[in-house]
Amino acid sequence: MFGRFGKDAGSLLGVEIVASAVRLVQLERRGGGCAVRAWAIEPLAAGAVIDGRMVALDVIAAALAQAFRRSGATAVDAALSLPASAVMCCEVTLPRGLGEAEMADRLSDELAGGIPYPLDDAAIDFQVMGANAQAPGALDVAVAVCRWDALEVIEEVLALAGLCPQVVDIDSHALQRVACRASGEVSAVLMVETDHLVFHHLREAGEHRRDELRGGDAALQLESIVRALDHWLLDSLERGRGSMPEQLLLAGAGATAALAEQLQPRLGITCSVLDPFDGMLGVQDGALRAVAPGLAIASGLARRSFD
Repeated sequence: MFGRFGKDAGSLLGVEIVASAVRLVQLERRGGGCAVRAWAIEPLAAGAVIDGRMVALDVIAAALAQAFRRSGATAVDAALSLPASAVMCCEVTLPRGLGEAEMADRLSDELAGGIPYPLDDAAIDFQVMGANAQAPGALDVAVAVCRWDALEVIEEVLALAGLCPQVVDIDSHALQRVACRASGEVSAVLMVETDHLVFHHLREAGEHRRDELRGGDAALQLESIVRALDHWLLDSLERGRGSMPEQLLLAGAGATAALAEQLQPRLGITCSVLDPFDGMLGVQDGALRAVAPGLAIASGLARRSFD
């Protein structure tokens, strides 16, 4: 199933599961563009997800099935994401002419010793990016690695809910898809949830930076948010991992215009709320507009069918 990573299927149901809720979005082609076909947010009982780990799989599956029914979605092929911190990404150069099985064997050899868990526990996926500019006869291959058990949990939850796992993506990549950034612009997204904050420093090239703060309601206090952001931004600069973002986009259930207005003078960069449905058709629904920032990752996953 992880073999779908990096490959697009047909129409996909974007699904995000957080501690407080299950969120889903289905998009469709309409009028030469992209439109919202279905969406839903279903609350989750406390304890179903703990520290980002799905533990009460039957409870989560029941909520997901209920969200699917309420939404009116028609796509049963689903896309979910893993945290960028749970996926190791790299680029490997391989000779031309290798079959898929040979590539897989070569990549296993290349990665042996570089994964912080046994190779037998690793799910390895790859995608040929093109010819290597410096080495004639060689190919650049993008590789993604995660633990098999992370994928098995996703498969089990979706199966219990009557859905089919098709794509596993990285949360930062899903967010980048909906950030609507100008070419070359450096941006960041802060996911503001009920029990945690996640900071994504997005870049056009290179590895995204992802940092997380958990701590219940205390994590949502303005001073806590500012301190966390100051630390994450300065740490990125000190490590030489990119320049200061030109803007900070807020997403998640706790993303509000009021919070953006409070953060902007404290951080000294433009802050605004991320609208994952910007420019789409069929989003005049006031209820959808009110919760749109919380559907950013689900929307980014669903967009894989169209981008």
